[in-house]
Amino acid sequence: MCLSDLRNASLNLHDAGMLCYRAIETIMQDFKVSEDEESKITWPKVQSSLRFDKSFVEPVNRCSKSNRHGKPIFLNAENARDIIRRSLLLVGRYSRSKILGLSIANEQLLK
Repeated sequence: MCLSDLRNASLNLHDAGMLCYRAIETIMQDFKVSEDEESKITWPKVQSSLRFDKSFVEPVNRCSKSNRHGKPIFLNAENARDIIRRSLLLVGRYSRSKILGLSIANEQLLK
């Protein structure tokens, strides 16, 4: 679902914010210890494991809110490119660390 959302985000700028945030949320779900674990408990673990500050995903979150609440927005190409880039960076780190088991400890903290 994560990669599909990113693909669709690149094809549909109207929904790019929502789709990119959903891709990041999909990654967050994999860090939950149980289905009952609240997201507010999980997010710090994700941020620490993937080495990013909350401010790094804020532009993606901000661009997703309107569409998630039924108020479509159009992102210009520059904004869409930025949120897709941010999402891809996190997916890459997730893939390297969680799936491939590689260390990302020396990678720069994303801000």
